[in-house]
Amino acid sequence: VEIMSSPSQQSTARRGVVLAALAATLPLAECFHPSPMLRMACRPDHNGASVQPASTPLEAASMAHSRRGFLAGASLLVPSVVFAQAPAATEGAASKGDAAILNEPARGNIKIKTSKSLEQQMAVINFTAKIDKATDKAFKLAKKGDLKGAVKEWNVVIDVYEKGDDTVVVTPQATYRLGKSLGERGNVLAELGKQVKKEEYLRLAVADYKKAVEITPSESLRIKLAVALSALGEYKEAELVFGEVLKGGPGNEVKGRALNDRGVARKMVGDWEGAQDDFREAVEATRGSPEAVANYALVQYQLGEVKSAIDMLVGQVKSNPVGLSTLEGAEDIPAALAAMEYGNGDKEAALKDLAKVTDPRFRDLRYVKEGRLWPSKVVDALQGLLEEANKKK
Repeated sequence: VEIMSSPSQQSTARRGVVLAALAATLPLAECFHPSPMLRMACRPDHNGASVQPASTPLEAASMAHSRRGFLAGASLLVPSVVFAQAPAATEGAASKGDAAILNEPARGNIKIKTSKSLEQQMAVINFTAKIDKATDKAFKLAKKGDLKGAVKEWNVVIDVYEKGDDTVVVTPQATYRLGKSLGERGNVLAELGKQVKKEEYLRLAVADYKKAVEITPSESLRIKLAVALSALGEYKEAELVFGEVLKGGPGNEVKGRALNDRGVARKMVGDWEGAQDDFREAVEATRGSPEAVANYALVQYQLGEVKSAIDMLVGQVKSNPVGLSTLEGAEDIPAALAAMEYGNGDKEAALKDLAKVTDPRFRDLRYVKEGRLWPSKVVDALQGLLEEANKKK
């Protein structure tokens, strides 16, 4: 751009170019302004009303829409070519401030690469718009239950982040969002594998979780990875991942979940004592969650601690007089209690409690064995109880 002769023309030209570039990015930058000069700028909301600009990056992020804040935004990316300014023009910038510097004469030493810089701004906008659009669609499709459609949109988001663009520099914050995107796609793939019962989706979910953990390590991601490994029957690897979570010294909620799920993994490889230890600690960490109590009782029965197992389940029934069938994690308790009572020789109590079991799936031996992973001795006891009940009809 040719430099104008008068100081006022120079100042107006410079201000115009800067604001033009700023205007191009404002819809994605959520009115974030790092300098006093930018306090003039803020974007309208969807109804055309003025929105107050944010004063810090954190505030700007909190003002963003949840999906936009989750991934994209021009603040996550920077153009690879920026405005070029000679050293003489920046002298005293720290003491005079942006506004003072903009109002000074250019002294013929400012070169503004207008066309190229605006091209870079447009590249950033196109880059982030593609991510924004796909992210929004992915969340909406998953919410509607279209999991395959959601996976396709997450593929677009992750593809754009991984392949990048020659004209755009991806910042560390954007790399963090790539990790979060991989985790989200892993969630959808894991759910899809669970619904259609296809191992290939679970393996893809495991791959995504592993990449996500490398980029954005977190307890929740590791637990999801371990659960997916367990669903694939890879219990030893799952046990190791749960161990990593526990080594981090998590809070009681995460600790209880990791202990309970590691107990299941240990049970599946025949480590009954290890499973019993994990379930006992899970009961303590969760202050007696029904799921942990049920798992602990099932393992105790398998190990011959019959009376202790029955007492634990009776305690759960008494503490939930309105019923356990709809209480999350407690679904197994009514049928398991009836089976254990029968196995302990109390047929009358067993038949009485079996009549209270409202979920018909717990009268299916294959379901309790393969779906609920009951130990063999409890399955055998339930089989005997069901045969006894059929004789009474």
